[in-house]
Amino acid sequence: MRLLIVSVSAILLRVAAIAPQTQSIMLMLMMNNEKKRYFATVARGLEAIATKELEKLGAIDIIPDFTGVYFRGDKTLLYRVNLWSRILFRVLMPIAEVKSYNSEQLYQSVYNFNWEEYLQVDDTFAVSCTGNNKNLNHTHFTALQIKNAIVDRQRKQTGKRSNIDIEIPIF
Repeated sequence: MRLLIVSVSAILLRVAAIAPQTQSIMLMLMMNNEKKRYFATVARGLEAIATKELEKLGAIDIIPDFTGVYFRGDKTLLYRVNLWSRILFRVLMPIAEVKSYNSEQLYQSVYNFNWEEYLQVDDTFAVSCTGNNKNLNHTHFTALQIKNAIVDRQRKQTGKRSNIDIEIPIF
């Protein structure tokens, strides 16, 4: 199971609403022009078409996956993809990958991640999942496991937790 967070296409619009310490991390990520790894979401069955589109736009290391495509590129490519892509839904920037074969492993892996670097208790967030793991085959349950792990870690660390906002989350 890959854990993806941060919608890059909306990052510049959202950066003003993010806590100051998170703002500086996000701006550093955007200012750095080195080649980063991204995941572009796409409708199921359109992965091959999205791969061709990303190739034409200049992406490298393109790997089609379930409902999306991994690729590498610099900030210029990121903007080009967001501006000119006609197939992709969102471009996400992976911050962690975890191996999870069941809900307990998923919960523990997400719980152990250093969320404080990205998400403050005053921030709102939402979790949305897609996947094809035979043991984690209910995406709503999987999303709840991820949400629970994040807020449980926050509660243990600070005594508080972030709120969930499915309409306009900061993350």
